[in-house]
Amino acid sequence: AGGVSVLYWRFFLLRRDRGPDAAMGCSESKARMDDDSRQPVNEGAAGDDDAASCAASSLGSDFEEEPPTTPPPPRTYRASTMLLGKGGSAVVYAGVCEQDLTPVAIKRVHVKDDSVRRALEREYATLEALPDHNCVVKVFHFEASGDVGIIVLELVKGGTLRRLCRAAPQRRLHERSIRVYMRDCLLGLAHLHAHSVVHRDLKSDNLLVVRQVDPHNEASSDDQTATPFVKITDFGSCKDALHGGVCQTTVNVVGTVPYMSPEAVRGKFSNASDIWAFAITFLELATPRQAVWKHLEVTETFALLLRIGALRPPTHMPPFPPWLSPEACDVLRDCLVFDWSARPTCEELLSRPYFADLAWEPAGMEPLED
Repeated sequence: AGGVSVLYWRFFLLRRDRGPDAAMGCSESKARMDDDSRQPVNEGAAGDDDAASCAASSLGSDFEEEPPTTPPPPRTYRASTMLLGKGGSAVVYAGVCEQDLTPVAIKRVHVKDDSVRRALEREYATLEALPDHNCVVKVFHFEASGDVGIIVLELVKGGTLRRLCRAAPQRRLHERSIRVYMRDCLLGLAHLHAHSVVHRDLKSDNLLVVRQVDPHNEASSDDQTATPFVKITDFGSCKDALHGGVCQTTVNVVGTVPYMSPEAVRGKFSNASDIWAFAITFLELATPRQAVWKHLEVTETFALLLRIGALRPPTHMPPFPPWLSPEACDVLRDCLVFDWSARPTCEELLSRPYFADLAWEPAGMEPLED
């Protein structure tokens, strides 16, 4: 009974203070709420808003609706005349975001046919869906109009690892430096494989140098949280892999011939194909003039493709430079196993002392020149 009296008294006060219209407004709002409660969930929210409005009105509060939030304006980018690189149908210029002046790389591609357009769209979609990683370039924007496609990427100013190698005194790098660069390559590659992405065109031209290694002072090179030394780029040939990186077959042969594994030449790809390319890239950096397949004595690309596809054990591996340490040769030998399923994963390679502890120096490593 006490509860009934309290309700009646509140209703009486409401009518006295607000008049009959206010009480009626609440009743009508309650009726609308009852009707709305039988509607779908996304429409029921309106009833809740009416109830809240009625309560605020009866209490005499002055609640103001928040203004609707407007999405930020789209970012725009402006290319400069500074050429960063070119290859095939693509040209890359330095540029800037016009809103916050962030430096970027603007990749402009001549879309001569549908295959080029698909590769460009694949590169953007892969990078956009991929979580950020220190050793993989970031993507900011994509657009295509007519026969021109544009991708805006993170700017890495150091150029490619291949260019750095060619500029070295002997046109090769010291093993100390190679260890650091290829450790970062493995970190980026492990990130791709963990998200079921096979790069399919890993090579020194697709490794961008963030900062150079000083082989005389590598005190900070074993800190994986520091700024990386290289980042993986160019995902126009990448492909989604089955869980576990199982070997798949494709109609088209994809990749750059000297870095392709024997199974890739036959149209099969997997995470292990990237491991093979990783080893060839390692050898390239350690070989003068990057002549990894010189012993095959072929100069034409198609002839090299046929020779690599015909490789069989035990003569399927290129020769190793004599100045590489035994530990480096062990890594390369395991990565270049003919049976793709027997090659190590990125995680397995990263767990080896050769990459896990860069402060540790193999006994057979080439001495540094003064």
